[in-house]
Amino acid sequence: MKDVTRYLLLCICCATLCTIECTGQVYSNYSMVSDKSGYVYRPSFNPQILSNLDGSANTSQFAFIGENKTFYNKKGKVKEQWTTNYSFNDGGSLVRYASYLEDKLVRSWNYFYSDSGEIIRHEKLDGKGRVNELVEQEFSTHGITSYRSYNKKQKEVRRNDYAYNLSGQLKEQRNYKNGKVSSWMIHEYYENGEKQSTTYYNKRGKLKDVWEYSCDPRGVEVKKSDTNTVCVSKESLENGGRMEVWVTTTTKGEKVKRILRYDHNDRIVKIQHFYRGSDQLQSEMAYAYEQDEKVFYEYRSYFSNGQLKYQTTEKMTDDKQSSLDYNAYNKRGKLKYGLKTDYVINDKLVVSKTSYRLNGTKILDSVYTYH
Repeated sequence: MKDVTRYLLLCICCATLCTIECTGQVYSNYSMVSDKSGYVYRPSFNPQILSNLDGSANTSQFAFIGENKTFYNKKGKVKEQWTTNYSFNDGGSLVRYASYLEDKLVRSWNYFYSDSGEIIRHEKLDGKGRVNELVEQEFSTHGITSYRSYNKKQKEVRRNDYAYNLSGQLKEQRNYKNGKVSSWMIHEYYENGEKQSTTYYNKRGKLKDVWEYSCDPRGVEVKKSDTNTVCVSKESLENGGRMEVWVTTTTKGEKVKRILRYDHNDRIVKIQHFYRGSDQLQSEMAYAYEQDEKVFYEYRSYFSNGQLKYQTTEKMTDDKQSSLDYNAYNKRGKLKYGLKTDYVINDKLVVSKTSYRLNGTKILDSVYTYH
């Protein structure tokens, strides 16, 4: 339960290794949050961005420089005390952060930038200063061209190479594992820039999958037995928003559906994913806004029988308070685990947070410092 609790407290949002738009633009190899910005601290509707994923400088008036955490056991006694410190260069980009347990250095991360501001190297070190993980990246005017990760023995464990067409869209991606090709993908586009197809090959060069982004004028999937087809239908809504329905038909004839809804300001308000070959909802995310601020977020995940599995709700109650609730259920609908976190905000900065178990006992206190 200790690991589960810490995971929920530190990273409820899912992480992705590589985010590629349908237009072919690669954002980053390690997007931490859905809004494409790195080093975002809760609440998500008032993030303090230390450094963008492309390495560009933080333009906020304030920079987050420290966090003090106190963990408690079920009896309310202090179990662990952690301190994390952050350092920045003159441009405002993060160059180092280090975590201490009871004043003893446990781990740290260093970041290095190109002259144009991209993160070209970052390394994770243990408490003795030894490099445990290393990542190196290269960029062109179109985006990232190479990603390499190494273990503590300086052995390459993962590598991704990217190539672009003249329009700056991703044309080819080759993936390597332990120095050998593990897979690669080729992307093709129509003259208007929209994606036409993606072809996927395994490590032996054998064709495994083809996704064709094509529909007839009525929006019906083009059925082919040797390819996956992706059809996107768009519909305007009465409230001025719009809805997109993405349907992928696999080579086995199974349909996988995803629905996206946007408001009249073209902001995402709901995302729904369905189980493969079924209209049974698998997960959904909902958002609400006031002016330009996100004030509500909810994520729900469901078992295949329709029973709620996980639920995360985050909301801004006023300018000085916000909260996050997390609950997990079994297939019979019985609550297995719950967590509630309250945030204190000052001038749109999170100054502290406190997390509680369902019985009201405290799990964590965090205090944030800025300059």
